[in-house]
Amino acid sequence: MSLADTLVPMFNPSKSQANELVRGWRRTKKAVTATTAFLPGNFIYTKYVALTPKTYDINPVVIIIRANKHHVFGINVNWLSRFEKTKLMNFLISKDIQNKSRLEMIPIIRAIRRFRFTKKAYRLYHRKALAKPRIYKLDAKDLFDALMHNMRTEVNND
Repeated sequence: MSLADTLVPMFNPSKSQANELVRGWRRTKKAVTATTAFLPGNFIYTKYVALTPKTYDINPVVIIIRANKHHVFGINVNWLSRFEKTKLMNFLISKDIQNKSRLEMIPIIRAIRRFRFTKKAYRLYHRKALAKPRIYKLDAKDLFDALMHNMRTEVNND
C-alpha cells in the first residue's frame, strides 16, 4: 500500500463530485491575473477552449512548468491515469508541498518533469485562450482533490 492510499480517501471517479468540487472553487477562490497565475510551480484551474487540437479538456487543472509570452507548458493532471495520479500524489506528499512557497516548488516541479507520464498529460496551451475566462490559482489541497476525481471533460474539435 502506498502513502497516498493511506492518507487520501478511496479514489472516486464520480462526475457529480468533480462538478461540485469545481463549483466550490468558483465560489471560494479569487480569480487571478495571467501574470501571477502562469509562474512555474503554480497549480491553476480554468475553463479552456482549444484553438488547434482535435481533442481537448474543457476543465484543465495544470501544474505550470514554464511559460513565455505566447504559450504555457504544463502537466494537465486530468489526463493522468490512476496509477500516474497515485505516483504523483506519493511524490508530492513525500516533498510536503503544503508547506512550501512557489519558489520552493520550482525544484520539485523540475523533478516531476523526469517522471514518464502519459504524453497526453504534457500540454502546450495558447496563453490567450487559457487566460480568456477566469483563472483560479489552487493550493496543494485543491490539487490533491483534483487528483482524486475524474474532472476531465473531453471535447472533439472537428
